[in-house]
Order: sequence, then structure tokens, then C-alpha cells
Amino acid sequence: MPKQPAITDYLEAYAETLLRHHLLVSDGKEENPKLEEVEDQLGRQWENLDKAQQEQMRGLSSDLNWIRRGYAQAPKAKAREQVAPDELREFYQLNEVQDFARMLPALRVCAAAVPPVFVAYVRGICYGRLGLQTISNLFLRAAIELGSKQSMLSRIAFDVLVFSSPSDAFEQSNRIIPSPEKFAPISVAQAITFVIGFLGGEPSMFSRDDLAGKLRAASKRLDEAETRQEGRVRFLMTTGAQLASFGQVDEAIGFLEQALQTEPKNAEILSWLGEAIYQKDRERAVSLLKQSIAAGTRLVRPYVLLANYYLAIKDFNQAKSYSGHVVEMGHDNLSVAIGLEVLAICMSEQGAADSIVLDLLKRANSLAPGIRRIANNLASFETFIQSKSSPATWVTDEPIVQYETRERWVSGKHELIPS
Repeated sequence: MPKQPAITDYLEAYAETLLRHHLLVSDGKEENPKLEEVEDQLGRQWENLDKAQQEQMRGLSSDLNWIRRGYAQAPKAKAREQVAPDELREFYQLNEVQDFARMLPALRVCAAAVPPVFVAYVRGICYGRLGLQTISNLFLRAAIELGSKQSMLSRIAFDVLVFSSPSDAFEQSNRIIPSPEKFAPISVAQAITFVIGFLGGEPSMFSRDDLAGKLRAASKRLDEAETRQEGRVRFLMTTGAQLASFGQVDEAIGFLEQALQTEPKNAEILSWLGEAIYQKDRERAVSLLKQSIAAGTRLVRPYVLLANYYLAIKDFNQAKSYSGHVVEMGHDNLSVAIGLEVLAICMSEQGAADSIVLDLLKRANSLAPGIRRIANNLASFETFIQSKSSPATWVTDEPIVQYETRERWVSGKHELIPS
């Protein structure tokens, strides 16, 4: 990859001010006193840029104007039929070598011959790689807005936005959910899943039934957009996992079984399906969860379920092994708390010092005071320590607890310009 031009403080400051100017004008605030202040600031900052930087910022201004025009080309820009094959070829060659700085002006030359969603996506990637992340986020959001019929690009743009700016992804999600019919089905599933994961539970502004209905409606449009296999599987998996969390288990299983038929070794699908059927077909569920782990799942939930499963049947060696992975991998308090509790019980049964077991149980209870099993086991063990009159007794029934973690959001792979 060619060396990219350095982003100086002066250049970054000018770009941020230019973005403020764009947003004010876009909101129709030409008479706003703040606009005059911003324009004065732009004039002062312009003098700090060298000629190459000034040319770069002229290009950025042109790109922002494209958004303000409703993604239409400038009146003096080349029409589609005027774009020469060599100009398109140069753009794609620059992509192959990932020369982001030169890609931007090359794209302006041939933009009329490129789908608008593609233009927005490439600009988002380029500005991000050049270090202008807030500018990048704006174009990524534009790609999502434009991607109602280009589900692959809108899906990848959302993934990149989640990684680069969760706050922008949250704002964009709250644009998608009220008007899901305007967006690609996968964008609807991504938005609902992300909002719930971001807030750590059910958003108060939406009901579960409403969100489930939006997912069902989006599934009926799945064939309308250009949906490649990866996008279709992602939609089926995400929707199935989310419906399961809403209690729509049978419906969720249907989506997940479809996904598994397409990708039978997908670690995340195996995990979500194993969880969904856990109360219906325990033997198959345990098998699926183990397959998920063997396939390299990024989720902690299979480990949580298996730790509880083996604790309930008093296989303390297996339960201890899985619970250790939960504590190591978990990123939410509830998962880690259950892991610590199961670990404490197993270690106690295998002769660990009471002080170690007590510390583990206290930590588990502090992380998840709402899980009654943990609280009861802590109280029981404290009584045992004080009296030593009888062996410690444990509640090992699997806790019935519905909880959300960020794990329901597992982003896919993304690349600059998908083939």
C-alpha cells in the first residue's frame, strides 16, 4: 500500500470546521449567526494549509456538496456516458493498491458511472483510512441510507460504522427502525440488534412485538434486494437470534435452521441454534453448542450454557472447565457472574479452601445481584462456614434468566471494494 499523506492538525481542524459548515447548511440554517462564524473560521484556517492540503480540502468540499445535492452529480460534472473506460480503470487500479488519497479524486472523475451507494461507501472507507474519521462516518451513513437495494454494501458500511463510531451507529439505527421499509432488510436486522446490544436491554421507545414485526416484514423483502449468500445468512442468523431473545423461539428456530442449512459449520449459527432449542431438545442443543466451540465461536454464551448444564448433572470437571472460559471470555457482568459461581461450586466440591470459594461467590453476587441462584448459594455457603455442622448445599438448577449481551451483535468481514 502506498504511503498516505500525513494528516496534520491544521488539516484535521479545517476538515472538522468544513463538516460543521456542511451540517449547518444541510439543516437550512443559512441565516444562522453560527454559519457566519464558521465561514470566518474556515477563512482563517485556510491560510494554515499548504497547496496540496488546500486541493485536498476542495475535494472534500465537493464530496460534501454531493451529499447536500441529494447524491446527485454537480451540474458541470461528467455525465455517465462521458466517463472514459480508462478513467474507471484507473479508479479500480488505485483500489487494488489501496492508494486512498488518489482514489478520491479519481472517483470524482468517474462517479457518474458508479452507483451512488458505492460512491458513498468508497468515500467513507478512504476518508477513514486517511485519518478523517468523522468525515468517514458521514459517508458510511450515506451508504446505509442509499443501500436499500444494495444489501451487501449497506451491511458492510454498518459493520465498519459500528467499529469506527458506535455513537454514529446508534444514531443511524434510530433512523432505520422507525422507517424500516426504506432500508435493506439486513440493515433493519443490524439496527435492531445493535440498539438492543448498545443499551443492554429492550429499548423503552420500541416494544418487542413491534421490533419482531419489523424483522418479519424485512424477511419478506429479502429477495427484493441484491442479497448474496453471506448477507442472507447474516440476516437469518441475526433475526433468529433476536427473535429468540424476544421469546419467539419456534419462529427463531426456523430462521436459524435455514441459516445452518446454508452454512452448516458456522460457529455463531451453531451457537444461537443450540441456545434456541436448549429447552426443547437438550441432547441436540448440547451437541450444537460443542460444535460451535470446536468451530471457534466468538461467543461466550455456549460456554455459559454448557457450564450450567454440567453443573446441573454434577459433572464438576466439565462444569469447571467451561466456567473458566466464561470468566476469561465474558464481557458482560451476568455471564462472568455465572461463570464465577459455577467455578466456586466446582472448586468447593473438589476440596478448595473455603476462603477462595467465598471470594468467588461474593464477586459473582456483586456483579449480578439479581440472579437469585447466586444469592442463595452465597447465603448457604456463608451459613456453612459459620456452622460447619453439615456439608455445603448448592442450588444447581439452571437459572432461568433472559439477558442481553453485546454478543448478539457479531459483525461480519468487510473489505474496501467487495468483488
